[in-house]
Amino acid sequence: MEKHIRTEQGDGGVALLYIDRPEKLNALAFDTRIAIAEKLEELERNEAVRAVVLTGSGKAFCAGQDIAEAVDDTDGKGISQNGYIVLNALRHFEKPLVSAINGAAMGAGMQLGILADYALMADSAVMSMSELKVGVPCVLGSCVLTYMLGSRKAYEYILTCKKISADEALSVGLVNEVCTRDKLLDRAVEMAELLASMPPVSYKYTKAFLAELTDGMFASTFEAGRRAFIGAYASGEPKEYMGRFLKKS
Repeated sequence: MEKHIRTEQGDGGVALLYIDRPEKLNALAFDTRIAIAEKLEELERNEAVRAVVLTGSGKAFCAGQDIAEAVDDTDGKGISQNGYIVLNALRHFEKPLVSAINGAAMGAGMQLGILADYALMADSAVMSMSELKVGVPCVLGSCVLTYMLGSRKAYEYILTCKKISADEALSVGLVNEVCTRDKLLDRAVEMAELLASMPPVSYKYTKAFLAELTDGMFASTFEAGRRAFIGAYASGEPKEYMGRFLKKS
């Protein structure tokens, strides 16, 4: 296992990239974020890979940040820096990228799922932008949801941390399709193959332009996130609320 990720080479040039920590509901360690970014760079260089499907091992897609690790972060820089790196890697991945959200996608896990070119969600799955519950400023998530949904719906999801069903995620435009869990991965691969059938150079440049449209916003968000995490951790609030979460879990 490579820092809680693994890859499989499927048919038709589609690689499956798993967040692979099922015993922790695929919670993201700091190193896992870096591993995902590095693996995407590797898959981008691999000429045998024409598209990638991102999914989770076991029953969850990704439970978000590993709270047991984050509670010991002294200044919040680990979360902000690594979060920016992995989200930028997703946004700038040149080849088709499809997410198969097979189970719970919380906080940073939700961000990973919805930033794919095409997002599919199991009908039994839920997602939530849940950072505030554990005393973590929701800055990167706010950026993603605001440009995807507009400020009114983004405020609702960010400030209430409500759980979003698959049907609701589809209705507001967070995902493209909902299907049963047993058919999810096959459908994701099918969609990845369809995207991979597009002219690859034109696809690459179109994706690059789509990312460029929000590059400035993401850059300013990273700086805002850095300040927010430093301020929050200096107050002691993340340690307090994460500690409560860990006692309950």
